[in-house]
Amino acid sequence: MRHLITFCLLIFSVTALPPVAEAHFMWLNPRTYAFMPGESLQMTLGWGHSFPGQGGDFLPQERLKEAFALSPSGQKISLSASKIPIIFRAQTAFEEEGSYLLAAQRKAGFFTKTTSGYKRQPKKGLKGVIECKFSRGYAKAIVSVGKAGGQVYRKVLGHELEIVPLKDPNILRPGDYLPIQVTFKGKPLAKHFVYATYAGFSPTGETDFAYATETDSQGRAQIRLDRRGVWLIVVRYLTHYPDSRVCDLYKVVSTLTFELR
Repeated sequence: MRHLITFCLLIFSVTALPPVAEAHFMWLNPRTYAFMPGESLQMTLGWGHSFPGQGGDFLPQERLKEAFALSPSGQKISLSASKIPIIFRAQTAFEEEGSYLLAAQRKAGFFTKTTSGYKRQPKKGLKGVIECKFSRGYAKAIVSVGKAGGQVYRKVLGHELEIVPLKDPNILRPGDYLPIQVTFKGKPLAKHFVYATYAGFSPTGETDFAYATETDSQGRAQIRLDRRGVWLIVVRYLTHYPDSRVCDLYKVVSTLTFELR
């Protein structure tokens, strides 16, 4: 079933907490999702709510905590910033054939809205506080080098909120379902909304979602992929911050991107 769900609806649906004005999330934008053996990875980090990038922003380098790739045999390849501020490159070429897992984590931090503007700090000590939020963000992407294969795409990385594909998206075709499992702090996240869309779905420039579903008791969900192109899956977790004197909300967002061929 095809749904059109705006990100504002996402915010309202996922939690019963007050709406949050800032709805940015991070995703990975590799130069291509199908590399040839010997090619080097080059990518940007999408940031905002305008997937796949038109009208959006890039995550500043200084706000990235870590980025790396895992080869089909599990070799870790660091991704580092290039001379061009928004571009990241792998330190070594992708020689091994198969499916690769790319991953990034941004630095966690506070973001407080006040009557005099936004501050990147807790609300404690500030005047005119409207709302404070502490947030974390994770992103994954699946790419192939030569012929897709291997099991690294389903490797659990230990992210606080994590989307784990249970099939390799590189071998799926239009009309197939992608099974995933969502975990929070290592445990299945049951009865939680999952949203997906593809590049070109939204005519407005803002991220509208083409598909929505809910995880079962084991944190598993199925995403129907009805067309070729680059897809984005988003899961968002929002709750109250543990100490209301410090901040109001605690948010974690995790994304997965891949190309359906």
